[in-house]
Amino acid sequence: MTSGATLRHPLWLGTYPPGGAGAPAGSGEGLWFLGAAGPVQVAPSPSPSFLAAHPRAPRLYAVAEQVDGAVATFAVTEDGAATPLATVRSGGTAPCHLAVHPSGRWLYVANYGDGVASAIGLDDAGNPTSDVVLLRHDGSGPNADRQAGPHAHSCTLSPGGTHLLVADLGTDQLRAYPLDAEGRPGAQPVLSDLPPGTGPRHVAVDGETLYVTLELSDEVAVLAWDAATARADLLSRVPTTARRPGSGGPASFPSHLELTVRDDGTALLDVGVRGADVISTFAVHRDDVPSLDLIGECPTATWPRHFVAVREGAGRVVVAGERAHQVVVHERDTTGVLRPATVRLDVPAPACVVPQRASSVVENE
Repeated sequence: MTSGATLRHPLWLGTYPPGGAGAPAGSGEGLWFLGAAGPVQVAPSPSPSFLAAHPRAPRLYAVAEQVDGAVATFAVTEDGAATPLATVRSGGTAPCHLAVHPSGRWLYVANYGDGVASAIGLDDAGNPTSDVVLLRHDGSGPNADRQAGPHAHSCTLSPGGTHLLVADLGTDQLRAYPLDAEGRPGAQPVLSDLPPGTGPRHVAVDGETLYVTLELSDEVAVLAWDAATARADLLSRVPTTARRPGSGGPASFPSHLELTVRDDGTALLDVGVRGADVISTFAVHRDDVPSLDLIGECPTATWPRHFVAVREGAGRVVVAGERAHQVVVHERDTTGVLRPATVRLDVPAPACVVPQRASSVVENE
């Protein structure tokens, strides 16, 4: 089903198989392209639940979120063609997140299954090389079901780009690995501990402030980054919705978050909340002690696993509703709060949304 206007900026979409992560390959999964003609499957790929684009070369990377974790490289064109070039091991099990260093020389992978983060070298064309750095880690947390061991859930560059930040849901830590000029990580991390049982998932950076979704406690953490020590100190924890504990309703699990700086200089933080199935929007207060103020909750597609903010009009947020089997589009009102979806597009188990061009992303400028 489609309603409303189409997007001006093309998008790549990653998906799960119909049976979910780890299920056998089936119809509907794979790499998709969303252009003027609507969503189209463009290449088969096993459980490509997360994607990343090279900053300059026409290359797109997709995880294979399986026990034998892998990363596929595609040559892509502006009209949505995707040709598989190479598939390499991810260095761990169940890879779930990717990021590319701005130099274009390193691809970072978070392997959720065993907690290994890895860095894969890239050549001038953006193709993987044999140079691989494995970043293994040990530890656990108090949640017996989710924290029996390390679970690397995302890779993000620190403020200033000096370190690779790995959010470890299993050990309640941010692992900061020092980077050289091209992005090669050192093996020994600096560890920042978060409250036990909170489960850090994704990280957004605003100056010297970090915002982290805490999947297991249904909160957003606000942390101050110390460049001298490469540690992050907890300033506050904010619930992702206005719903109070014990008020009923389904359990909620925050997923992705993104910072948007508007034309007037004000900043917003959007947070996807599965279970509650909303995108929560916070006003960002950049005072001496940064803080967040919840200003709106917009119902969205069921199980909003990932989203991206794009530069269209006053701003739009494109959401991958995994269990709704839809990609939906929300526009902002003048206050920055998201309106109900104006576009709904059928895509089997969408899990990730990546703009074709970096210029279409709303960045912290």
